[in-house]
Amino acid sequence: EVSETLIETVSNAGYDVRYIDLMKENIDPDARLIIINGPQYDFSGGYQFSEDESGNTTVTATTSELEKIDKFLSQDYGSLMTFVDPYANDLTNLEQYLYEWGVVFDNNIVKDESQAVSIDGQSVVAEYCTDATLASNLIDEIATLATRPKTIFKNTSTISISPTFSEVRDTDDTSANGMGAPTGSFSSSTSSEVRDISPVFKTSASATVTGTKGEAVENAVIPGNLMTISRQTKIVNNEYFYSYVLCAGTVCFDDLEWTASNVYANEDVIYAALKQFGRENVPSGIGFKEYANYDIEDMTTSEADSWTVLLVTVLPVAFSVVGAVICIRRKYR
Repeated sequence: EVSETLIETVSNAGYDVRYIDLMKENIDPDARLIIINGPQYDFSGGYQFSEDESGNTTVTATTSELEKIDKFLSQDYGSLMTFVDPYANDLTNLEQYLYEWGVVFDNNIVKDESQAVSIDGQSVVAEYCTDATLASNLIDEIATLATRPKTIFKNTSTISISPTFSEVRDTDDTSANGMGAPTGSFSSSTSSEVRDISPVFKTSASATVTGTKGEAVENAVIPGNLMTISRQTKIVNNEYFYSYVLCAGTVCFDDLEWTASNVYANEDVIYAALKQFGRENVPSGIGFKEYANYDIEDMTTSEADSWTVLLVTVLPVAFSVVGAVICIRRKYR
């Protein structure tokens, strides 16, 4: 179920928000975006079961939920936002579909003892990924501010890139063994379409991951991706058409704790995505501005530790030394 905070954000961006049961309804052809937020059960196959008064069950073949979503993305050029809870039940069908867009949820839990805004280390401060074109288009207005606002991922999983996607290299830069420098993007193509994927946010190098039950995770890749954006490109009659899929391994991205304060950029990231996914600029193209500085409010655990050492140890020692020097000079004056 989509949270009230996310609904308010999407509505404020000019979208008409409607709930839809894909088992029973088709997607409105005028829709531009589907949001899947915290699914607890997997998406169904293409069958509908009904029971008559005598208790007889009739099975009717229907278009599956994922087939409707795929048509919406691939033929109607809509977009999709997916926020998945790492603790959710088996979501095999959904994960297999997103695999085709380059997304693999690692189903782990990220902790960062230094780059977090909570004592338990699970409200992680994300690193901006501005090297790749897709991510840059999405977050550049925020990332290029003099002081980057923090974007928080709470109770989140990392996301890997599916191995069917190949790393894109810049052929104009042959500094990497003559192969071209990596761009941070990955691509997969067929004769009719091209799909690209880029990380939007990553963990810091100090992050760690565990399983959802606290068990150790082998071969974990750190820094890990926290949010990705995929784009499908089709050329029809010499005109380019795009579809987007934005994914994050958390259902807490839009928590009121992050969206109700100007300190954090979570809400602005959602607005930036809505602006990019819509046919028109939504909202009205006004860039993100920092109206105040809230360095204390959004302090990370590492920064808090540094200030604690400074205030509790360094400054008192400095004052003691200065006081001792003054007393000695006065005594022997």
